[in-house]
Amino acid sequence: MASHLSTTVSDLFSCPPSHPQADPFRTHVPPNCFDPFERPNWPMKNFCDALHRSRADSSKLALRSVEYCKRLDNHDGCWHEYLIFQIVPFDPRSNGQRYIEVKRTTMFGITGSSRTMDKVVVLGEERPPIDQAVEESLATLVWLESTPLTTIPSLIDVFDNIQLLSLTYPHCTFATHQCHWFAQAIFKMLWRTYEYDEPIDHYHFLRLLGSTSVPSNILKFAEYKRQCTDIWKTRGRNESVMDMPSHLPLSKSVLVFPFFFFGLVLTCMCVCGRLHVAIISIVMMVIGMMIMLVF
Repeated sequence: MASHLSTTVSDLFSCPPSHPQADPFRTHVPPNCFDPFERPNWPMKNFCDALHRSRADSSKLALRSVEYCKRLDNHDGCWHEYLIFQIVPFDPRSNGQRYIEVKRTTMFGITGSSRTMDKVVVLGEERPPIDQAVEESLATLVWLESTPLTTIPSLIDVFDNIQLLSLTYPHCTFATHQCHWFAQAIFKMLWRTYEYDEPIDHYHFLRLLGSTSVPSNILKFAEYKRQCTDIWKTRGRNESVMDMPSHLPLSKSVLVFPFFFFGLVLTCMCVCGRLHVAIISIVMMVIGMMIMLVF
């Protein structure tokens, strides 16, 4: 009796069991491309393939911000430029965020040959602090929570555009398509395609961005994907937006069919010279057309 009473009292004052919400970054198709402990470094192609294999999960993610940064490399003494993406769920009721780094790396051989690799580095739930001695943040694009849903970049759309850019220019030289061009081209593509809330931080960087060349077909492809995704998101948010039927419902077709059938038969009969039959056929055809227009 005493043990039962103590159990009842403990249940009375204990907190109810919580039901944690499913992690929006935990994909159903392995490997998980947002777990820095599972796989922190991804070639661009493999990362995009992982997004598409788990498209049902990755289509629920969006970009909250894109930060343009540069870092001094201790090995070659050069400044390398890269982007940091802040990724959040589309659904405001879902919690969590992830940071990833997108960059182009180039290794030059002794004979002058080069090997270029576009990479994605998973940073985790928090953005690493900036080491002011060797790092600098140049510009940021931000899409706030108050931004309309149709203007927030979709993660899978953005990486489709990045992969197209990577496949279009897979190699670089000392003068063209290096790491800074790759980062600037992605940043300019986002700047041109999506409306953002906070302006670019530095005026001089805006001038530099204006001189960055991005192929027009890639900008058009990005715009088309944004428009298609905006339509999809609008239809998902507004249930009144529905596809127009391409044909009449079955019940209306049953009503229309007899008028056109007998109209066709009477039209054949009027060829024999019967005027009253011709008039009846015309009336039945008109009634059938009116039913199609009304329903």
